[in-house]
Amino acid sequence: MPEDVWQQPGVQSLAQWLSQAEAHQAIYDLGGYDTAETERVAWVN
Repeated sequence: MPEDVWQQPGVQSLAQWLSQAEAHQAIYDLGGYDTAETERVAWVN
């Protein structure tokens, strides 16, 4: 996503939540998801 979108408060809140253990567990509990890199951010040009 563009950097200006990344800086928006809602996106930042989501990124913060995804970095928490409880988020990983909630996603894992859905089944079929690998949360090993859930909080990883990769910048590409």
